[in-house]
Formats: sequence, C-alpha cells, structure tokens
Amino acid sequence: MSIDVNVGSGLIFSETSHCLDAAVRGQGVAIGDDFLAAMYLSERRLIRLFDSSFLSKNAYYLVGLEPNATHPTIDAFRNWLLQSIHRVRDMQGDIPDGNG
Repeated sequence: MSIDVNVGSGLIFSETSHCLDAAVRGQGVAIGDDFLAAMYLSERRLIRLFDSSFLSKNAYYLVGLEPNATHPTIDAFRNWLLQSIHRVRDMQGDIPDGNG
C-alpha cells in the first residue's frame, strides 16, 4: 500500500519540546530525542511508532567560567544533572513501543 504524504506541508518546530507538545495534543507525529520524550513515553501520552532509533551527532554541553568549575554548587548541579540523565536512560527499558 502506498500513501501520498506532502512532507512540505504542516508545522515545523525549531524546538523539540514544542514538537513533542504538539504531538501530545494530536497535531501530528514527532521526531525527537529520547531524553525529552521520556516523560511523555513513560506516561503513555506518546508511544514509539518504530523500534529503530539512531544516535545524533548533536550534544548538550555544561559550560561556565574555569574558576567556577570546582565550586560546590556547580558540582552539585553537575551531579544532579548526570543522575537525572542516568535515571531517564534506565527508565527507557520500561517504555512500551507502539506495537503492543
């Protein structure tokens, strides 16, 4: 079966969070990263439509002035951020796909 889809029509978002919010509201499908989508997936507000995924070359960086790199507050924030990322990554195994 072949379906004609005009990929040039519709909304285009520059922010992944806006794209995911629109998908949750039923305004289409979204392509986004697993970290930002994790909450919606765990709440079953969104489902994975495919089993496949790919690694992006894009990245986030925690940056600041070098003298502040060892400040206890910065260290606490860095640790909290890394723990949050690991928690979401661990949760990924519990997220259902769209096939069940």
